[in-house]
Amino acid sequence: MESAMRWSSSTKRLLLLSTLWIAFVGSGCAPLRVPRIDPTGRHIFARDAEPVECNLGCFNQQPAFQQPPPLSPCPAPGVTPLTPLPEAPKDVADPQALQLSPSRVVAPVGTEVVLVAGLNRKRHLHEAGRPVNWILSRESVGYITEVGKDYNYFDLVSNRDYGVQGPDFATSSTLMCDKTIDRGTELPGDDVRVLRGQTWMAVSSAAPGVSRITALAPTFENWPARQQTATIYWVDAQWQFPAPMVVPAGDKAVLSTTVLRQTNRQPVSDWEVQYEILDGPPAAFLVNGQPAQQGAGIKTRTDTNGFATVELVPLSREAGTSQVRITIIQPNLDPQSNAENLTLGSGVTTVTWSAPQLSVDMTGPQVAEYGAQAVYNINVQNGGDVAARGTEVSCTLPGGLAYESSVPAAQQVGNQLVWAIGDLEARGFRQISVTTRVQQSGVLRNCAVATAEAGLRSEDCVETQINVDAIQLAMEGPEAVVVGEPVVYNITIRNTGDQPLVGLRLEDVFDNGLSHPLGPEGRIVNDQLGSLGIGEAKTLQLELQTQVPGRFHHTLTVSAQGVAGKSKTAWVTVNPPPPEPTFTLELRSVEREVVGQTIMFRARLYNNGPSPLTNVRVEESIDPEFQIIGATKPATGEGNRVIWSFPRILPNQEAVLEVTCSASRPVARACNIVRATCDEGITRQAETCVEIIAAATPTPEPPPAVGQGNPGNVPPAGDLEVSLADLSDAVRVGSTVKYVLTIRNGRNMDDENVRVTLHLTEGMRVNVSGGPTTQAPRLLPDGLTLQLQPIQYLRQGETIRFFLESQMTSAGKKVMRADVQSNLSPQGVSGQADTTVY
Repeated sequence: MESAMRWSSSTKRLLLLSTLWIAFVGSGCAPLRVPRIDPTGRHIFARDAEPVECNLGCFNQQPAFQQPPPLSPCPAPGVTPLTPLPEAPKDVADPQALQLSPSRVVAPVGTEVVLVAGLNRKRHLHEAGRPVNWILSRESVGYITEVGKDYNYFDLVSNRDYGVQGPDFATSSTLMCDKTIDRGTELPGDDVRVLRGQTWMAVSSAAPGVSRITALAPTFENWPARQQTATIYWVDAQWQFPAPMVVPAGDKAVLSTTVLRQTNRQPVSDWEVQYEILDGPPAAFLVNGQPAQQGAGIKTRTDTNGFATVELVPLSREAGTSQVRITIIQPNLDPQSNAENLTLGSGVTTVTWSAPQLSVDMTGPQVAEYGAQAVYNINVQNGGDVAARGTEVSCTLPGGLAYESSVPAAQQVGNQLVWAIGDLEARGFRQISVTTRVQQSGVLRNCAVATAEAGLRSEDCVETQINVDAIQLAMEGPEAVVVGEPVVYNITIRNTGDQPLVGLRLEDVFDNGLSHPLGPEGRIVNDQLGSLGIGEAKTLQLELQTQVPGRFHHTLTVSAQGVAGKSKTAWVTVNPPPPEPTFTLELRSVEREVVGQTIMFRARLYNNGPSPLTNVRVEESIDPEFQIIGATKPATGEGNRVIWSFPRILPNQEAVLEVTCSASRPVARACNIVRATCDEGITRQAETCVEIIAAATPTPEPPPAVGQGNPGNVPPAGDLEVSLADLSDAVRVGSTVKYVLTIRNGRNMDDENVRVTLHLTEGMRVNVSGGPTTQAPRLLPDGLTLQLQPIQYLRQGETIRFFLESQMTSAGKKVMRADVQSNLSPQGVSGQADTTVY
């Protein structure tokens, strides 16, 4: 693209003249408005003047400006005019300056440095479309690699050739819009942003040295401000600072910095490295084997191997961390520069002086009673960063404390306790608990001492005030009872003073929820306890009665003549009597069945009490008219009895037990009895009875017409009988409930076209699990009405059954109603069953 834009001067002029000629010819003699010429001569056109009209292409044009007034006569030689030269208007003056960034930089050899120059103005930050020349001085190293270019229409008639003209000269133009110079790396931080009115160039060097680049704006009127110079120091080196180190307190630390050539990894010698102590414990650098002044810095030079090594010694055995700043200084490579050296970089490392820091902390009661236990806790800690060797903790008990136990166990020598800890790791701790018995009144001072190698020692003490009470009172009793049960307290009174106790008196004050035969007003007093010798004890018993549930307390006070009383308060929770366990038991079946048909008896035991039922036994006695066909597992049979056993039934749990039977002959009433017992002493019993009727005798002839089943024209008698029964009640949501729909022709003649319609409640999903029909029922659009397949013929005395199952999807009272119609009962007969779902 650059080669395509480098047109010859003649080509540029020809293109511009062609464009102007087309514009002039197209305009004809129309007036053209152009700016007026500046009469001051400072600019070609006046910036604040109204434009004038000229007719390009015509020959009778007037001058663009009027004839200037005649000039005043020149002054005589040696005479100064009294009238000074007029100053330029403030709105015309526009001071200019060239800015260059960066002006001084240190860069590794082989890299490229980007310099940015901008034409700064007072009104506008930068000016676009201006040329800038880049000149690399003759004594410099390196070469110009690239410059920024931005073409405009005025470049077509100029003779400027933008770009790199050679390794030490290039020309660029300030940009017409913002631009980002991407170095092609994934790091956005190394990109360079060049704004409108700025330009840029890139320079590189393969050898160390100094490059001086001058940026010159040739079209600037202000010559002193139209050029700026940047200095680039090319360095062929890389360095590695010493890593942070940990040194035992008192030992010296050796710090070594390595400086190598970046290009060939060879050591750099005779470079200056400066070390400075920033903070930390007192320390100094060694100079000729002796510590220098505390905190003073030191300079050294790299040897032939590129190492700059110093030694840092602590001035105490104090633990801590010293920060050391390291600065790399290159010898001056610029003979024309006044700077002695060139600072290339700096870093910080640390030296940690490690030492154990032993401390002990002892805590214990501030006040204790005579004869009571006093527990002291000893915490020993190593706050340093190295282990404390040979750590040992000792405690010499005062005469008023008797040792009872400790965790861990101590080595006891007389009244001295010793714990050998050994090496206590860095920042580790140990805890020791000592239990003692108080044997003396007054103030007792107990101390713990921790020691370790290297003379480490720490001590801490605690003081305990021992109070001597002449009366020691203890009271023990239950924390909770059931209402109606007594609350019994065992009371012990001991003389712990140095004189006998005379005239012992006991007083107990209790809440209204408690009672005592001798204290109708909630207070009892017993002043007949007599006396108590030194060290003697007396045991009593106090019994309070409970009346109502709640939480109550009472306060017992024991006193003697001339001795302050001692009080104890106890609380007791009086609970209401626990609710008694209970359960429900029911047995269901159909009301009527035909001989030889299967009859199901369903028993349901439900624990509706607050507590579990244990060792539940359910026994169902089968009527002798029935033959047992099957039973719910696990069931055992003993004659005409079916037995189930359950070790535990939790609250809100149920057991559903089914027995299927059949009868071989008609019976007016055959009954099963179920009985349930449990360890809680509860017994429940339920009974249900079924009528067994004879089966209708089928005839091989085709069914007669309606009314023909009544020979002899006997007047019609009887009705169509319908019953609907559910085999369980009070079931959970999600359970399946079984129903039996029984339809019997109780007339003395045959019936036809028996139609069954089921009406359901929301939350019921019903299907037919058995019956005389073969087709699936039809569900009407309302979703709550089910029509069964019609029965074409029902003989007199014949009974049919439908076995239904309904899944309960919601809680509440669920109602199923069966409406049955036939030719002889067009008004219909209904049966209904209600089920509770929870």
